[in-house]
Amino acid sequence: MADVENHPEEMAQVTNVTESINAKLAAQGDFHLRDACHEEDAGRVCESSSKTERLPFECPVLPAVGNAANEKQAVLPICGPPPRPYCHNIKKTVCSPVMGKLTVSGPFTVIAGPTATIDPPNWEALPLKMLGLRLTFTNCTPKDQLTTFRHTENVQQGAQVTKSKTLQTSIKIDQSIGFDFFGDAKTTISFSRSTSITDSSTENYRTEHALEVTQPVTAAANGLTTATHYWIQRDVPIKFKGTVKLDAPLASNMAGVNRISQVLKPEDLVFDFAGIVRDSTFEDTTVAMHYRSMTKAECNASPGLRVSSEPYAKACDKGACRNIAAEVR
Repeated sequence: MADVENHPEEMAQVTNVTESINAKLAAQGDFHLRDACHEEDAGRVCESSSKTERLPFECPVLPAVGNAANEKQAVLPICGPPPRPYCHNIKKTVCSPVMGKLTVSGPFTVIAGPTATIDPPNWEALPLKMLGLRLTFTNCTPKDQLTTFRHTENVQQGAQVTKSKTLQTSIKIDQSIGFDFFGDAKTTISFSRSTSITDSSTENYRTEHALEVTQPVTAAANGLTTATHYWIQRDVPIKFKGTVKLDAPLASNMAGVNRISQVLKPEDLVFDFAGIVRDSTFEDTTVAMHYRSMTKAECNASPGLRVSSEPYAKACDKGACRNIAAEVR
């Protein structure tokens, strides 16, 4: 099976958007956040009492005097102490501004983007693998023998998205990535999906497929016939990068600003993301045949018809190839 290659060096660089914005806000200086208030003594005042107080002892009520019109009126007592003044302390509220740094409060919102650009692959510089099989037919009989060459490979086909730069926010942000690239008449890659720029995990859209080639082969009499077939696998990296512009509310303050876009420069609200879409492609080739005659001594050591097989696998980069048969089996 052709396994998916791992690329540990491409671990995502994650930007914590809240921490980044708060650091930028901290560089803006101090703002009026709130007032700190307390009460202080402002002196003491006394007022004449207009309330009727209960006298500390009994006073007789004198009979009414005068004419018949006011006979029912009673005379107020003339005994007891004079009214006392009412005195109390007074307070005043004193406030002073508390200065400090503005901070983010609440969820982010997207105000522009996200937008991304895609770099086309450099087909000439792409390394490749040859995944193949070689069958050897030893026919030490006087007649040609008709047999079958069959080659099957279980491979992973499709795309894998690896993030190299993502964002950590309180909301999920997706970016649509789509492309169609043509290497030659036999090699094309296409991709169209939405990928999350707020999730650093790899998105795997590869599925397992069985590639198979079947072809009749004639093993010539008294000879050695070899049949070799391979698929060319290319792991095509498509890089993408982009930006998104965000806004968010500020924590409560008395400076009259409500959102980070009122304080920071527009470029301070823009954040980068990046990644690579790797699309694995397989190009078929023809079955290569080779024949050589065998001596009588060779056939005496191997009579009849025998078939042997061995993997044929190479990795090539910039024209240099190495045998990797042991790695892919």
